[in-house]
Amino acid sequence: NGVTTGTAGAGGAGRTIIRYTGTTAQSVATGTYTTTTVGGDTIVTYSTVGTHTFAPISGCNGGCNLTITAGNVNFGSTIGATTALGALSVNATNGFILPTTIAGSLTATGQTSLNGNITTTPSGNVSFNSPVILINNSTINAGSGTVTFANTINGANNLSVNAGTISFGGAVGGTTALGDSAFTSTNALNLSQNITASSILARTTGAASDITIAATRSLTASGAGNAITLASGRNFINNS
Repeated sequence: NGVTTGTAGAGGAGRTIIRYTGTTAQSVATGTYTTTTVGGDTIVTYSTVGTHTFAPISGCNGGCNLTITAGNVNFGSTIGATTALGALSVNATNGFILPTTIAGSLTATGQTSLNGNITTTPSGNVSFNSPVILINNSTINAGSGTVTFANTINGANNLSVNAGTISFGGAVGGTTALGDSAFTSTNALNLSQNITASSILARTTGAASDITIAATRSLTASGAGNAITLASGRNFINNS
């Protein structure tokens, strides 16, 4: 449909999709862009150089979906603070820092540094497709949704994950041990990777939900006392 050219302040009904075609990211606040409206979605395309600063975009509220693809992405404040976003997808070649986020779902590609809590409403999925680094204490609440860590998790901060299903694709604390870690799943919980942290809590709340430690995997906690706690809704299966 219509294509317009101007400077920052893109909006519109439906989703806002950010597409960057240059080699160095630029500022949403000052750069030139083109917008295309397709089926109620606003597609914003940037091509000039500069620094990506998405502080204005973090003010996107009211359930709109946001897709960002760039080399560098910097969020200036809490995402979805007034009204949760819809689906948030970030693909940052050079990695990015993710602040406190409230959205319908989250997909993160590129090394992700967690600097706050993540909440999906009502029960959306959270997918980390690349390594995760904890630069602050973080809690992820996904309701009955699925939280997927497709790669490693590191950082000497606390991590609490609450979801319907939690899956691991890389070592947890393998390079830098986590602080206090807690993984609470409604469904069965497969501890398929090594976990190293100050303390480890693994818990399932479903009446038929087992906890399984996979073959050759181990849980290592450096804290005193009951540093490792396994609380299963049904069975505990140790294949290690």
